[in-house]
Amino acid sequence: MKLKKYGSATQVLLYVLEPVSLSSDVNKMAQDVQSLLLLAEVYACADRGTKDISEDGMFVAELSVSGALLKARDLQRIVLEKVQSTLESTEIICKEKRIMVEVCCKLATCYLSKGKMDDRAMAAYEEALKADNVRKTPPLDV
Repeated sequence: MKLKKYGSATQVLLYVLEPVSLSSDVNKMAQDVQSLLLLAEVYACADRGTKDISEDGMFVAELSVSGALLKARDLQRIVLEKVQSTLESTEIICKEKRIMVEVCCKLATCYLSKGKMDDRAMAAYEEALKADNVRKTPPLDV
């Protein structure tokens, strides 16, 4: 990506994500979420830097930042549910919630970059707020 070879970077990430499966391995799914976030970043850079065509002739218009972010959000939901259901430590749960917030905020920003505020952006921000309940409750005054 640093070499601005967006087509090659896309091919590598799509190869890594080829068997995007809903396995029971939470670590594999978490890695897939990170790969999807990176893929969305590559798509965004390719869209900004190449004016519709990447170095190998692939049309960037076919690539979807929001599509990669939507897949990442859906997969992160599953990761978060599995981590919560297996009663992992609060640190791990908080980390996964922060990733969910990041994904939702990036998705909302992607929607907003299209020029107008729409329901999809609002829904993504609302989902980020729901996931961002990692703050501890304030102490009670006795």
